[in-house]
Amino acid sequence: MITSNAKLRINLPKLCDTESCTGCLACYNVCSHDAICLDVDEEGFTRPTINTDKCVGCKKCEKACPVLGDKHKHKIPDEAYAAWSVNKNIVCRSSSGGLYSVIADYVFRHNGVVFGAAFDKDWNLRHIATFGEKDFSRTRGSKYVASFIGTTYREVHTYLSQGKMVLFSGTPCQISGLKSFLSLVKCETEKLYTIDLVCHGVPSPVIFKAYLEYLSVQFKSPLKEYNYRDKRWSWKRYNSVASFKNHKKHYGKWEEDYFMRGFLREYFLRPSCHQCAFATEQRCGDFTLCDYWGYRRNAGEKDNKDRGISLVLPNTQKAKELFSHIKDNLVYYQRVPSEAMKGNPAFHRCFPASNIREDFWRDFREKGFEGVIDKYLYPEEIQAQFKRVYKYGRNGVIAIDYYHQIKNKLKSFARTTKKKLLHA
Repeated sequence: MITSNAKLRINLPKLCDTESCTGCLACYNVCSHDAICLDVDEEGFTRPTINTDKCVGCKKCEKACPVLGDKHKHKIPDEAYAAWSVNKNIVCRSSSGGLYSVIADYVFRHNGVVFGAAFDKDWNLRHIATFGEKDFSRTRGSKYVASFIGTTYREVHTYLSQGKMVLFSGTPCQISGLKSFLSLVKCETEKLYTIDLVCHGVPSPVIFKAYLEYLSVQFKSPLKEYNYRDKRWSWKRYNSVASFKNHKKHYGKWEEDYFMRGFLREYFLRPSCHQCAFATEQRCGDFTLCDYWGYRRNAGEKDNKDRGISLVLPNTQKAKELFSHIKDNLVYYQRVPSEAMKGNPAFHRCFPASNIREDFWRDFREKGFEGVIDKYLYPEEIQAQFKRVYKYGRNGVIAIDYYHQIKNKLKSFARTTKKKLLHA
């Protein structure tokens, strides 16, 4: 037990400042003295603080912080792929091309453990360990809200120490935090595979819950399921779907959904996201996954038919080796990394906070979610090209375009034939 006088002589560690903290919780996981306390701020983001009564001054928490220390970035990748699962059901249930599911399946077949983000019964997003499809399915798909890491880094350490293969998927700051933690506890990471997700930023859990409560009131029923990235209309113009226990559903178009509008207008991201050190082409995961925005099909390549395409960056040698083992389960085409990354701005920059962010939060605290809709969460105009998608759906648009192609070919054939007959 350290005396009060002795404590005064301890050079206490310093955690990163509030604006820079990503909430990765590497500091919390690495502390073996239970000296890191977790608080939740008024925006719903987790904040670590030091309990000076328990701190022994080892400074492991400070060393584990990826904001203050090593970002664990790899060199810019030399390989990139446009890819999607050959299993159409997996692509349909995934946000893009289903690569996360295909990689996870490989890990499960090797008796491994997969960590990802899933909602609990109260709609809190938490990282969990999964051991097969039943649990894993909860982690599939994009979730635009901050995830609570809890003690999952310690769990990863335990499974790796048992010789198990482990896959951990998360935002780049979470992957960097995990690597810092494992380095400090001197854990062998040969069987660890990490996926960093190209991230726009993590929205406030407080706002997301307020949005869900608003929908529940509007539909007069508790929420049953929520999908941020439903692709019934289109992958490129996805919509959210809220399913309620009274069997009603809310479809939120990309341009009109209240939560999506606030998210993309930068009203309620975690403050650190606006100065993110990980929004670069140098990634920290073994794999980097994201939507392949800007994909162009080359001659001879299969048509994805707007079902969803993943951009896959194998950043390490072991990622390249794992990718070679799953290729039979994929449709994939190699691309030049620098060209492939151009379509996603989060490879090159973070997104600045809205200049009316503080106004939004002030009004939200005073008026609640419904009270900020008209002023802040108003819809965008739907572009003409996407009005067709919303009206007819992806398959309808494909069918209509095919019909017009055949019609134009027949007209051209008729004109050519008429000319030949006239000159015969």
